[in-house]
Amino acid sequence: MLLIGIVSTIHAQKMNFDFSNSSGRKYNSETFSEQLEKEYNASFKVKIILLLTSSKNDSTYLRQEKILTKIDAERFQIIYVVACKNEELTDRYYTSRETAKKLMGETDSFRVYIVDAVGKLKYKSDRVISQNKIKELVNE
Repeated sequence: MLLIGIVSTIHAQKMNFDFSNSSGRKYNSETFSEQLEKEYNASFKVKIILLLTSSKNDSTYLRQEKILTKIDAERFQIIYVVACKNEELTDRYYTSRETAKKLMGETDSFRVYIVDAVGKLKYKSDRVISQNKIKELVNE
């Protein structure tokens, strides 16, 4: 059986979505770096790794999350945001269930998107992305 996944580099597609941190503070994908710059009076170009999943127990999601926790997020200026259709994972950066449903559309399958510091979709995949590939993509 041949499995074909979606793996691609995207040009100019905007990803405008709201998300929160574990304290409930609200952010937006297009202005996150600006918000941090104002808050900390420093320069940021944070990339967002958006994990779309229908369940926190999805095995593909769990494999991707495990990889992300091993990356030095501060050094690479990344955060990961979880958009879970069935529950809000409030102990990390997360979207509301409503936002997750909009982002996921009709499909419940796992996806991962890499969004640049101004909200442009740079890369998407329906498979786990390796640590090395993530580092390469966020350094472009």
